[in-house]
Amino acid sequence: MKQSLRSLLILIALLLYVSPAYLQQTLFINEFLASNNTTVADEFGDFDDWVEIYNASNEPINISGMYITDDLTDPTAWQIPDTSADLTTISPKGFLIIWCDKESEEGVLHAEIKLKSSGEQIGLFASDGVTAIDTLSFGEQTTDVSYGRLPDGSDTWQYFTS
Repeated sequence: MKQSLRSLLILIALLLYVSPAYLQQTLFINEFLASNNTTVADEFGDFDDWVEIYNASNEPINISGMYITDDLTDPTAWQIPDTSADLTTISPKGFLIIWCDKESEEGVLHAEIKLKSSGEQIGLFASDGVTAIDTLSFGEQTTDVSYGRLPDGSDTWQYFTS
């Protein structure tokens, strides 16, 4: 009995020591622009809304199959296609912009959602369509002023004018 209790205590201690590394978030909704008139153009020259995803890990992460939404009650609003891993894989400590323009015919990084400058929500969900990876609710936004984390992946949000 003493050996079982000792083993259990060692296991609990190991889990408390090791689990934060496994539970640490690696993908972040890092920055977004909900009213883009002149700031950043997509590959077609359009000034569309966008969401930047940041990979805080030391490994590349392919986000194909995951979901992005502008309504947290609809986590499966748009699934990131799995047809171009070269475009949907975020390098270690890297960034990826998803255009929120409802023009998915323009490519795998063009989502069938559109952000509202009056405020709403953004969510990144795992491929199961249930597990939230990162979410946020935001209020009214100013045209051509993005809102993001500084430093990248932190809990501190601020407005960026350039």
